[in-house]
Amino acid sequence: MTPVDCWVKHSVGNVVLSVAILIGLVLSYTPQHMRIVRLGTSHGLSPYYLLMGALSGYSNLMNAVLLQSPYMACCKRVSTAQCFLNLLGFLQLLTQWAMFFVIFILFIVYFPEDEKYVTITDAQEDSQQNGMTAEWKVSLVAASIVVGYMMITGMAVLLMTLMAGKLAMERAATLLGSASLLLSLCQFIPQLTRTYKLKQAGALSVSAMSMQAPGSFIFCYALAVSPGTNVTTWMTYFVGGILQTMLLMLCIYYHNRRDNPHDVIIVDDSDASTHDAQ
Repeated sequence: MTPVDCWVKHSVGNVVLSVAILIGLVLSYTPQHMRIVRLGTSHGLSPYYLLMGALSGYSNLMNAVLLQSPYMACCKRVSTAQCFLNLLGFLQLLTQWAMFFVIFILFIVYFPEDEKYVTITDAQEDSQQNGMTAEWKVSLVAASIVVGYMMITGMAVLLMTLMAGKLAMERAATLLGSASLLLSLCQFIPQLTRTYKLKQAGALSVSAMSMQAPGSFIFCYALAVSPGTNVTTWMTYFVGGILQTMLLMLCIYYHNRRDNPHDVIIVDDSDASTHDAQ
């Protein structure tokens, strides 16, 4: 591991901004968590959106681990305050991913019961049995993929920080950052499609997105000035901010069209047309 200057100087303005972003991340995601719990349903959220968002966020988090591992090692030689300042960018990424992952957990926990199973009639035996819907299957598979990816990637990154050289770590970080960017580009497409088809925000929180969309660009700046990061670390959130702004505008449009926007209204077409796997 290449030695670095552990006593990095941090301007007061950047520190205040970074801490404010750290607090803002928690505050901006809380309305989304509360909305799902309050409504008692995650109807309206796309499992593909959550899958790619979780993978993208974790990839970017591991990107930061590889790039900032020398500064993490510095925590053994510097004060707790200096360690905290050096790792503010990493802590922001960790908080952002953790708060998004909570949405994924709530999505599974509050998945609508009437959308989990369909009744299948066996004509030969003249009996009926319950089978999982396509979207519930996709949701469970998505959850398994995320957990598996976290375990495998986390273990690989840990081994690299202990054994690999600087060049190998930088290449791995670039790969993870590129994967994160690609996933981020695709992440909002299924959610935009789902929201457009339902003609409502559903379990999406307009309040949360109103804070997160503009906050993404401020987040980019804070990451850019953090020691040990590069364009592969913050570009994901710049692109995500643009796409989330588009989703926010769509939700506001449908929100303003409804007499009672706070209710989750199921489109009365057919289960197959409104709740099929996207």
